[in-house]
Amino acid sequence: MNGFLIAARTLHFSAAVSLTGAFAFVCLIASPAFRAAGAQLADAAALRRRLGWLCWASLVLLIVAGAAWFAGVASEISGKPLGATLSQGVWAVVLIRTRFGEDWLLRLALCVLLALCLAGRPFPRLRVSRVATWAGFLLGALVLATLAWAGHGAADPGASGNAHLVADILHLLAAGVWLGV
Repeated sequence: MNGFLIAARTLHFSAAVSLTGAFAFVCLIASPAFRAAGAQLADAAALRRRLGWLCWASLVLLIVAGAAWFAGVASEISGKPLGATLSQGVWAVVLIRTRFGEDWLLRLALCVLLALCLAGRPFPRLRVSRVATWAGFLLGALVLATLAWAGHGAADPGASGNAHLVADILHLLAAGVWLGV
């Protein structure tokens, strides 16, 4: 089970970094560069489509890998095999009565909002596209930041733990933005 959990968590973190990086690139690099250069709308639209596909693929991987990670953790918590965890409703207890489950629900809600932002992006001539892109960047960064609660930073109590948690959040955000810029 450890290999499964490691793989699921790695894919989940990678997808979150990829999603944040793609939005960072669009918001901080591509859009300003196209505006400054007076680039043709067709060129900008082609890049936006490609990056849109990357964002959608990252979002799907984020959700699927997150669900696998959640199922693996629920199995570990309950001490039951993965199939029994899913069929006997243990997942619901873990989802509602654990910090890990609450964090997972928050990330899932953010992913739903991200999907709405991605759905609003294909309309480059409408103002909604620009707002949806920036909102997607913010939501992607929030998803990435929430992963800090699944790490060591959330384990330490007090001021030291808070400093560690903030450092983890900043480290995760730096990784996502760095990928895009």
